[in-house]
Amino acid sequence: MRRGKASSMRRGKASSMRRGKASSMRRGKASSMYSDYETCYTGQALTDKDLLKVAETLGQEWEQAALHLELKTNDLDDIKAKHRSVAIQKCKMLVLWKRRRQPGEATAQDLLRGLDDLDLAVETRQLLKELEMIGSKLVYMLSDHNIIDLLFYLNVLNDEEKKTIEGQMTSEDRARCLIDTVMEKGEGASSLMVDYLTKEHPELCSTLGLTPTPAWSKLGKIRSKFINMLPGHVVIDLLCNLWEDGVLNNEEKKIVEGKMTKEDKTRCLIDTVMRKGERASSPMVDYLMGRHPDVCSTLGLTPNSARIGELLF
Repeated sequence: MRRGKASSMRRGKASSMRRGKASSMRRGKASSMYSDYETCYTGQALTDKDLLKVAETLGQEWEQAALHLELKTNDLDDIKAKHRSVAIQKCKMLVLWKRRRQPGEATAQDLLRGLDDLDLAVETRQLLKELEMIGSKLVYMLSDHNIIDLLFYLNVLNDEEKKTIEGQMTSEDRARCLIDTVMEKGEGASSLMVDYLTKEHPELCSTLGLTPTPAWSKLGKIRSKFINMLPGHVVIDLLCNLWEDGVLNNEEKKIVEGKMTKEDKTRCLIDTVMRKGERASSPMVDYLMGRHPDVCSTLGLTPNSARIGELLF
């Protein structure tokens, strides 16, 4: 009895650890997709990448800048003792300034205000103003009601979550609440949000380094579910459509049709499409989203950025 109970406890503990690890991995993937969205969490906070760019524009006045930013001479001595490179010293100084600020108080505007009395290079002031503008656009972009409506329409957000986000008093709070809510839901929701943003705001997303998720990657992530859960009539419908659109040729269509079971047909179809890359995968995802949205919702398949906007009208 004791051995059986111990074995059961070990299995339960292992299962719990696997669930915890899987949950952590999902959060990690979603978080990594938004590494450049640090702006949203802390009220347009400068990222370490931003600070590196600013540090590169600073000249010999960087030590004066540190004192204007309320760092101590001891802080500078510690930085110099740890790093010989002046370029790294300048960057570490700015990172230390940011670390000591309260959330929402390490923005480009805050940095400009702290250095207002210093004779900064024109290049430094211009860069900080550009970063401030990017941060403002990002907050505006994420507080856009269109994206909230889309995520609600696609069941990423429920009624309560939508009301909570829309009930925030400022655009910064709406943006922060939205991104936190989406990230909690994992990679699928995060991917959909990125896809929408890259379609509607390509220039800003390019600046932030955000790129849409390729259709073939989406199919790969749901491949097992696709094979086991896609209804037979949908498989035939999809096969005929892809053939009519020239995505599949006659031989490929016959090979799929020649498979004995529904699962084998589905497996052959998705593998054939994925081997063709984005030019075949994208039409397949678009067709499924247009004709069988309920099935896509069950599978966890999200629309491509090319047609996300169509879902709002």
